[in-house]
Amino acid sequence: MARKTTALTLLIITLLPLAALGAPYSEAGTAGLAFLKLGIGARATGMGEAFVAVSDDATALYWNPAGICQLQGSQLTMMHAEWFQDIRFEYLGAVLSRDTHAYGLSLTLNTVAQIERRVKASDQPLGTFSSHDLALALSYARKIGSRWNLGGSLKILYEKIYLDDGWGWAVDAGFQYDTFVDGLTAGGSILSLGPKMKLRSEKFSLPAIYKLGLSYRPGLLSFQSTDVTLAMDLSKPADNRLRVHTGGELRLYDLVALRCGYQTGYDEKGFSTGLGLRQKRFRIDYAFVPHSSDLGDTHRISLGIEL
Repeated sequence: MARKTTALTLLIITLLPLAALGAPYSEAGTAGLAFLKLGIGARATGMGEAFVAVSDDATALYWNPAGICQLQGSQLTMMHAEWFQDIRFEYLGAVLSRDTHAYGLSLTLNTVAQIERRVKASDQPLGTFSSHDLALALSYARKIGSRWNLGGSLKILYEKIYLDDGWGWAVDAGFQYDTFVDGLTAGGSILSLGPKMKLRSEKFSLPAIYKLGLSYRPGLLSFQSTDVTLAMDLSKPADNRLRVHTGGELRLYDLVALRCGYQTGYDEKGFSTGLGLRQKRFRIDYAFVPHSSDLGDTHRISLGIEL
């Protein structure tokens, strides 16, 4: 017991110093390609986006590429998200996992239609145009020993706004570590790290995100017909202050999952909730995230298929 308590304490102490980064950041919101910050998958979203250490399905391609090593066989996931102001967000990911190696391919699309075109803010609109964003990623992960998973992704990025477009690239990297405390997993990832992109004559930074988290499956709360997962992430965008994500999932008979979460460090959102249904090889998930300041609510629907 003393060994387990010591290990847990050390992990928590490792996470806490990052809280010092939580002060307001002078370059908040200055990075481009904001769609790369939008969480993937209704399951992770319903859990408050506390998923870097959990990552055990095909959405790990976004949260932590090391997590695809937890899959056995092949899995396909698709997501559709409805955002405010006619923003459409789509995701498709596929994973092939064999023994100690796993491979993944993912495509993310973000579209904003019917944007009014004006010469000046006070002028009447001259028409409308659209904006398109794309990210295509190739991922690889490997088990190292019995406790470590390591993974990485290479992403090709594209953005088109009206008549202007630009290309770029970025990398993701992550790890998962099965600790000596039963049910406790640590994880970390760096997402969208790469050189600046250029649109017309303007250069802008990518929205890199640094994540560190824990997940815990407490044996005392898990029975033959139920399974409980608790998770916490610290997330530090390169262009904003530290954020804390917490969440949980209750699975009943491996058929129904109930989820909730809470995020701090955001101006317009906090609480999230979700529901999952599973039938043999198929899983469908839904997540609901309300926003304040009259922005409206967002909805995500995901479909997972084990091939």
